[in-house]
Amino acid sequence: MSRLSNVFVGVAIGAFVSTAFAVPAAGQSLAVDTSRLQDSKAGQPSPQPQARPAAQPKAKWEIEGRGGLMTGYSPGGGVGKLPDPGTSFVTFNGFASRQISSWYFGDGALLFNQFNVNGGTANIKITPLDPVLNASSTSRQAGGAIGVRVARTLTDRVSVEFDFDANLGSMALSDATTTAIQASSNSFRSAWQLGLGGFAGFSDSSTVTMSSTHGAQMLVMGAVSYDLTTKGRLRPFVTGGVGMSIESEDALVTVAGHDTFLSAGGVAPKNESDTVTVHYTTGNALAFVVGGGVKRDISARAGIRVDARVFLSQDPSQISVSANPVVAPGSPSSVLAFGPAPGLQFSTLAGFNSTLSGPAITDFQSFTGSGMRAQFVLTFGYFRRF
Repeated sequence: MSRLSNVFVGVAIGAFVSTAFAVPAAGQSLAVDTSRLQDSKAGQPSPQPQARPAAQPKAKWEIEGRGGLMTGYSPGGGVGKLPDPGTSFVTFNGFASRQISSWYFGDGALLFNQFNVNGGTANIKITPLDPVLNASSTSRQAGGAIGVRVARTLTDRVSVEFDFDANLGSMALSDATTTAIQASSNSFRSAWQLGLGGFAGFSDSSTVTMSSTHGAQMLVMGAVSYDLTTKGRLRPFVTGGVGMSIESEDALVTVAGHDTFLSAGGVAPKNESDTVTVHYTTGNALAFVVGGGVKRDISARAGIRVDARVFLSQDPSQISVSANPVVAPGSPSSVLAFGPAPGLQFSTLAGFNSTLSGPAITDFQSFTGSGMRAQFVLTFGYFRRF
């Protein structure tokens, strides 16, 4: 029994000693082998922060298609002139006269009307074409406008742009011009009827023919646009620039007069024709544009825009006149003259001039435009950025 007790006590003491050495005393640290923990984590990737999506590059270009209305323009100022007076001669019965190229304008109409005033028949006169030869006579009608704009952004507020606009309104002679031309034609007939209507075989005529080519006016401009604000979707802006107004239309007016009668007791024919052609043209001119408007974004890449602009351009209009006088031969030949001076003479006899025997006139420039024209345009457009 005592021996068994000794064994039990020895086991108990050994267990106590083992426990005492396994548990650290207060103030002591417990050594831990972390190599295994580190080795277990080495094969796992470290967590990375989530990447932000790349920012979209800011669009620098805009392209726009637009349409709207554009006003026309009225005749402007300029410089006019007429051909010089014809060569003087003396009629067979001693009256001073001049060789003229047409009765419708210039020296011819002046000579005819002076003859009748001096002869006491001032009511017989030809209304000259001079006013429609010496002043701008064409106007462009208002019409639809279509255009394209390409712009490049320089800063948040400033952009440069190329603008192309077409005015679909056509060019036409002004109402005052067509009225004056018809009045001159009518006066030619009535004047010769009153002056020569008593001769045998008398007849006369005067007709007006008008034709024109139609085309659009094109405005090609370079401009700078400035946004008045950079905040919000609705942004007002102002713009200004310079470019060209391009036109290629013209109008052609022909006034053709003719008179015939028999002199020398009704046996000697007199047959004269007077044809005048007036050519109205327009062309290219330097132009300026000022205006403004508002644009609204409907997405990051698209928007709508309203433009109100004024185009200022020089008047490039020109007028040229041609005249073709024809005195037909007659048999028997004869000469007939009226006075007082300046006298009128009708002749088919060699060596004696008819008053209507001046040289033909070809494309004499009677007017050159020099004034300024203003046109207003209002357009609505849709643009894309890229």
